[in-house]
Amino acid sequence: MSSTFRGVQRSRAHIIESLFDSHVRHQKLWHIEHILEPAALKLLSHLGQLKEGERVIDVGCGIGAVVRRASRVVGETGKAVGIDVSGEMIRLCREKDGEGEYHQLDIAPVSAQNRKDFSPEPGDGGVRAELHPEETLEWGTYDWVTSFQTMHFMADPYFGARQHVRLLKSGGRLIMGLSFFTENATALPILESVMKQTDRGDDPGASLHSIATWVSILSSTGLHVDPPAIFTLADADQYLVLTGTLKPVRAIPSPSDTLLFKFPYSMPAPISLGTL
Repeated sequence: MSSTFRGVQRSRAHIIESLFDSHVRHQKLWHIEHILEPAALKLLSHLGQLKEGERVIDVGCGIGAVVRRASRVVGETGKAVGIDVSGEMIRLCREKDGEGEYHQLDIAPVSAQNRKDFSPEPGDGGVRAELHPEETLEWGTYDWVTSFQTMHFMADPYFGARQHVRLLKSGGRLIMGLSFFTENATALPILESVMKQTDRGDDPGASLHSIATWVSILSSTGLHVDPPAIFTLADADQYLVLTGTLKPVRAIPSPSDTLLFKFPYSMPAPISLGTL
């Protein structure tokens, strides 16, 4: 997805970057600081069970709360990394955590040329793949990948899911949370509100799917997906949480492969787990 403004083509990544850069510049961070980040930290505590020496990467790290918490747990023998498309968010992370590792990256570029650069497989022992001219990531080396309110902003959620899973080493765990699912009555109003917040009135093109579809998107990567869970956030919004493990017995399709998993996914009813 892209839009044109005064003859200039803007990619979805640029639109999202502009949106969250604007949030920082205009200090529109209350919802992130008081609703989303506390919820992510509670999920990390309840579901993460991080250990000293482990490696963690937070995709769409926002203001860096998850990375700072993870860094304290994994210690000097471990590693905690935050990545985000917003340069202003990354600047804010570095101001709050001068010793932390934060990078401005688009983990799932949508152009065919960019996709050709993504060849390493998950669990391949740390092959580096270029994501950005100035930055690199260590693919297949992380014990934990966390991603909160991020996946629905990716132009191709199937490709985005594969990029998340490719960061995991064999046996690694993914924790993902999002509020953009069709069973959430507030999702569409929130999406419309987000569209109005972009600097130029661009549509960021957030993906709105059913719970079953989000589960099938993750399952298409080879991830062993746990039953979904639904929480209620402090502002009464519904929050879908998906977790899973990268099992060594299933091969992950390379980014150039054609996906054959776009079908309704049969699953148990989501578990309601109270308020975050």
